Amino acid sequence: MKVILLAAGYGTRLLPLTANTPKALLLIKNTSILDRILTDLQGFDCNLITNNKFYTSFKEHARNKYTVINDNTNSNDDRLGAVGDIMFIINNQKINEDVLIVNTDNLFGFNLKTFIDYAETSEHSVAACKDMQSKEAVKNRFGVIVEEQGVITEFQEKPNQPQSTLASVGLYYIKKKDLPFIAECAQMSADNTGDMIKHLVHKSTVNVWTFTHEWSDVGTPESYEHAQNRF
Repeated sequence: MKVILLAAGYGTRLLPLTANTPKALLLIKNTSILDRILTDLQGFDCNLITNNKFYTSFKEHARNKYTVINDNTNSNDDRLGAVGDIMFIINNQKINEDVLIVNTDNLFGFNLKTFIDYAETSEHSVAACKDMQSKEAVKNRFGVIVEEQGVITEFQEKPNQPQSTLASVGLYYIKKKDLPFIAECAQMSADNTGDMIKHLVHKSTVNVWTFTHEWSDVGTPESYEHAQNRF
């Protein structure tokens, strides 16, 4: 299994904090978001994709802990999108095995190996989600996963009328057999990982892994403050 760490965004909603620092390297109690993720992924082959702006920052930080790959984009206008970046890494590193995909602006209140252990025993690809226990809590805020007996039937992108309380958290385990479907999705100009799950739901079977532990998606000053208080 290979790990794909997504870090090619520009963090525009967090300016000026991200003027010269990528979101993944912002500190939470003196430890960067990325380092908290990497603590759980020791022993795995980790590949991080970023852009021209932050490539040097990650190269200096990596110190052989992970491979840094530049997608050669310079702004939001020419970015590849999350699915495009996933395929860029898969092609660049010639990956032909299961992959763990992690959005590096997320903080998890559980060890990622718990998710990996579950996903490795699953016959199908798996998406992690947090049960927010209220449809109002996910409304217009998060990607929402709809499932039946542990199988995803629909992915709603920040819905006004959510059909469940399950928030997608940017953590996926994709089986080798589903990699061609990601390639198809990338060709469709899909932007975010929610598009990838939508496509996989129609082409294959995707299981859901649900947790109730702490979780923060650091994308705004408010969510960054939330993470500082919770982690």
